[in-house]
Amino acid sequence: MWSSCSQFNVTTCILYNVKDPILSIHSMTINPTTLQMGRELSLSFEATVHRSITSNLNFDVTVKKNTWLGYIRVPCVFKLGSCSYKFCDLLSSKFATEGVQCPLLIDKSNANCTCPFQPGTYKVDKETLKMPTITGFGFAVSGTYNMKAKLVDTKTKHVAGCYEMTFSIQA
Repeated sequence: MWSSCSQFNVTTCILYNVKDPILSIHSMTINPTTLQMGRELSLSFEATVHRSITSNLNFDVTVKKNTWLGYIRVPCVFKLGSCSYKFCDLLSSKFATEGVQCPLLIDKSNANCTCPFQPGTYKVDKETLKMPTITGFGFAVSGTYNMKAKLVDTKTKHVAGCYEMTFSIQA
Protein backbone atom coordinates (compact mmCIF):
# COMPACT_ATOMS: atom_id res chain seq x y z
CA MET A 1 0.00 0.00 0.00
CA TRP A 2 1.43 3.37 -0.99
CA SER A 3 -1.17 5.94 -0.09
CA SER A 4 -3.53 5.65 2.77
CA CYS A 5 -6.06 8.05 4.18
CA SER A 6 -9.78 8.05 4.84
CA GLN A 7 -10.87 8.70 1.24
CA PHE A 8 -7.99 7.73 -1.08
CA ASN A 9 -6.07 4.47 -1.20
CA VAL A 10 -3.92 2.72 -3.88
CA THR A 11 -2.72 -0.90 -3.75
CA THR A 12 -1.55 -3.63 -6.11
CA CYS A 13 -4.24 -6.14 -7.07
CA ILE A 14 -4.03 -9.25 -4.94
CA LEU A 15 -6.00 -11.43 -7.39
CA TYR A 16 -3.45 -10.90 -10.18
CA ASN A 17 -0.07 -11.98 -8.86
CA VAL A 18 1.93 -10.04 -11.45
CA LYS A 19 5.46 -11.42 -11.28
CA ASP A 20 7.03 -9.21 -13.95
CA PRO A 21 5.14 -5.88 -13.95
CA ILE A 22 5.72 -3.42 -16.77
CA LEU A 23 4.95 -0.58 -14.35
CA SER A 24 5.51 -0.12 -10.62
CA ILE A 25 3.82 2.69 -8.74
CA HIS A 26 6.05 3.67 -5.82
CA SER A 27 3.84 6.44 -4.43
CA MET A 28 0.69 8.36 -5.31
CA THR A 29 -1.12 11.11 -3.45
CA ILE A 30 -4.12 13.25 -4.29
CA ASN A 31 -5.07 16.37 -2.39
CA PRO A 32 -7.79 16.97 -1.36
CA THR A 33 -8.39 13.29 -0.69
CA THR A 34 -12.09 13.67 -1.48
CA LEU A 35 -12.34 14.69 -5.14
CA GLN A 36 -14.69 17.62 -5.70
CA MET A 37 -16.39 18.16 -9.06
CA GLY A 38 -15.44 21.46 -10.69
CA ARG A 39 -12.51 22.01 -8.32
CA GLU A 40 -8.77 21.63 -8.60
CA LEU A 41 -6.79 18.76 -7.17
CA SER A 42 -3.09 18.19 -6.70
CA LEU A 43 -1.57 14.94 -8.00
CA SER A 44 1.86 13.58 -7.06
CA PHE A 45 3.30 10.22 -8.01
CA GLU A 46 6.47 8.29 -8.64
CA ALA A 47 6.47 5.28 -10.95
CA THR A 48 8.97 3.12 -12.79
CA VAL A 49 8.41 1.77 -16.30
CA HIS A 50 10.49 -1.43 -16.37
CA ARG A 51 10.45 -2.11 -20.14
CA SER A 52 9.41 -0.31 -23.28
CA ILE A 53 5.63 0.17 -23.60
CA THR A 54 4.47 -0.58 -27.13
CA SER A 55 1.18 -0.23 -28.95
CA ASN A 56 -0.02 -3.68 -27.85
CA LEU A 57 -0.80 -2.62 -24.28
CA ASN A 58 -4.35 -1.92 -23.10
CA PHE A 59 -5.34 -0.04 -19.97
CA ASP A 60 -8.53 -1.78 -18.77
CA VAL A 61 -10.40 0.16 -16.09
CA THR A 62 -13.33 -1.09 -14.02
CA VAL A 63 -15.08 1.43 -11.77
CA LYS A 64 -17.68 0.45 -9.18
CA LYS A 65 -19.73 2.81 -7.02
CA ASN A 66 -20.79 1.91 -3.49
CA THR A 67 -24.60 2.07 -3.24
CA TRP A 68 -27.18 0.76 -0.79
CA LEU A 69 -27.37 -2.31 -3.09
CA GLY A 70 -23.62 -2.88 -2.83
CA TYR A 71 -21.00 -2.00 -5.43
CA ILE A 72 -22.49 -1.30 -8.87
CA ARG A 73 -20.34 -1.19 -12.04
CA VAL A 74 -20.17 2.27 -13.64
CA PRO A 75 -20.53 1.99 -17.44
CA CYS A 76 -18.16 3.61 -19.92
CA VAL A 77 -19.71 6.96 -20.93
CA PHE A 78 -17.76 9.63 -22.85
CA LYS A 79 -14.48 7.77 -22.17
CA LEU A 80 -15.12 7.84 -18.40
CA GLY A 81 -16.07 4.95 -16.14
CA SER A 82 -15.39 1.27 -16.83
CA CYS A 83 -13.53 1.63 -20.13
CA SER A 84 -10.68 0.05 -22.03
CA TYR A 85 -8.03 2.35 -23.49
CA LYS A 86 -5.06 1.73 -25.73
CA PHE A 87 -2.14 2.89 -23.58
CA CYS A 88 -0.45 4.65 -26.49
CA ASP A 89 -3.66 6.60 -27.22
CA LEU A 90 -3.52 7.96 -23.67
CA LEU A 91 -0.12 9.42 -24.54
CA SER A 92 -1.10 10.72 -27.95
CA SER A 93 -2.60 14.04 -28.92
CA LYS A 94 -5.80 12.20 -29.91
CA PHE A 95 -6.59 11.65 -26.26
CA ALA A 96 -5.33 15.10 -25.23
CA THR A 97 -8.22 16.65 -27.14
CA GLU A 98 -10.53 14.86 -24.70
CA GLY A 99 -9.07 16.77 -21.75
CA VAL A 100 -6.27 14.43 -20.63
CA GLN A 101 -2.86 15.82 -21.49
CA CYS A 102 0.44 14.03 -21.60
CA PRO A 103 2.52 17.16 -20.89
CA LEU A 104 1.98 16.24 -17.25
CA LEU A 105 4.82 13.74 -17.78
CA ILE A 106 6.80 15.77 -20.31
CA ASP A 107 7.00 18.86 -18.13
CA LYS A 108 8.00 17.01 -14.99
CA SER A 109 10.10 14.09 -16.24
CA ASN A 110 11.37 15.07 -19.70
CA ALA A 111 9.53 12.05 -21.10
CA ASN A 112 8.70 11.60 -24.77
CA CYS A 113 4.93 11.20 -24.99
CA THR A 114 4.87 8.67 -27.81
CA CYS A 115 5.04 4.92 -28.05
CA PRO A 116 7.22 3.08 -27.59
CA PHE A 117 7.32 4.72 -24.15
CA GLN A 118 10.79 4.27 -22.74
CA PRO A 119 11.75 2.61 -19.45
CA GLY A 120 12.69 4.88 -16.57
CA THR A 121 11.51 6.35 -13.30
CA TYR A 122 9.02 9.19 -13.62
CA LYS A 123 8.07 11.58 -10.85
CA VAL A 124 5.38 14.25 -10.80
CA ASP A 125 5.16 16.56 -7.80
CA LYS A 126 1.93 18.42 -7.05
CA GLU A 127 0.58 18.73 -10.60
CA THR A 128 -2.68 20.72 -10.54
CA LEU A 129 -5.62 19.21 -12.42
CA LYS A 130 -9.24 20.35 -12.59
CA MET A 131 -12.11 17.94 -12.05
CA PRO A 132 -14.91 18.32 -14.61
CA THR A 133 -18.17 19.99 -13.66
CA ILE A 134 -21.28 17.85 -13.92
CA THR A 135 -24.50 19.82 -13.63
CA GLY A 136 -27.78 18.27 -12.62
CA PHE A 137 -26.39 14.87 -11.64
CA GLY A 138 -24.45 15.66 -8.46
CA PHE A 139 -26.56 13.24 -6.44
CA ALA A 140 -25.61 10.43 -8.82
CA VAL A 141 -21.89 11.24 -8.88
CA SER A 142 -21.22 11.81 -5.17
CA GLY A 143 -20.06 8.73 -3.31
CA THR A 144 -17.32 6.19 -2.73
CA TYR A 145 -15.77 4.31 -5.63
CA ASN A 146 -13.46 1.34 -6.20
CA MET A 147 -11.39 1.31 -9.37
CA LYS A 148 -9.28 -1.52 -10.79
CA ALA A 149 -6.81 -0.61 -13.54
CA LYS A 150 -5.13 -3.47 -15.41
CA LEU A 151 -2.36 -3.20 -17.98
CA VAL A 152 -2.98 -6.05 -20.44
CA ASP A 153 -0.83 -7.19 -23.37
CA THR A 154 -3.31 -7.46 -26.25
CA LYS A 155 -1.27 -10.16 -28.02
CA THR A 156 -0.63 -12.54 -25.12
CA LYS A 157 -3.52 -11.46 -22.81
CA HIS A 158 -0.90 -11.36 -20.02
CA VAL A 159 -1.72 -8.95 -17.17
CA ALA A 160 1.41 -6.77 -17.04
CA GLY A 161 0.26 -4.68 -14.07
CA CYS A 162 -2.77 -4.18 -11.88
CA TYR A 163 -3.69 -1.52 -9.32
CA GLU A 164 -6.77 -0.89 -7.22
CA MET A 165 -7.89 2.47 -5.85
CA THR A 166 -10.57 3.56 -3.46
CA PHE A 167 -11.68 7.19 -3.60
CA SER A 168 -14.59 9.50 -2.85
CA ILE A 169 -16.22 12.15 -5.04
CA GLN A 170 -18.28 15.07 -3.81
CA ALA A 171 -20.39 17.02 -6.31
